[in-house]
Amino acid sequence: MIDFITEKFTDITSKCLDRNAKENNTTKQKMQLVFKLGDVEEVEYLIYKDYQPLKVVSFLDVLGVKLDFKGYSLFVPKFIKGALDRFCKEHDISRQNVRVVLSFNDKNDLIMWLYDSNKYIKAITLESLFDGDDLMME
Repeated sequence: MIDFITEKFTDITSKCLDRNAKENNTTKQKMQLVFKLGDVEEVEYLIYKDYQPLKVVSFLDVLGVKLDFKGYSLFVPKFIKGALDRFCKEHDISRQNVRVVLSFNDKNDLIMWLYDSNKYIKAITLESLFDGDDLMME
């Protein structure tokens, strides 16, 4: 199951950054998708270009759809929120400062980093983002 989730997640992230790269006349490698916790304790999704914020988008925008017929919006945001909560506890990061930055390198590999506001903490993996225990934290 985790292989299916990570494969789909990588594909969705790639397409999201491709779309935004085209809108901004640049390459996917210069774009980033950022997860953070918003004021209402829900996950916010931000699009960055060269590590500078461009816009806040909805989860449906990340998916590139108007309606989520596959139901991803029912479980993926919960996993991401659980991971952000877990990263806060593990690394003593305040909830308003936790960030996960996703990007693609020149080899088209998805790479991810954990930040405390603008301070780099560590590289992370999709497996660490999609830990099944995170759903239990709610």
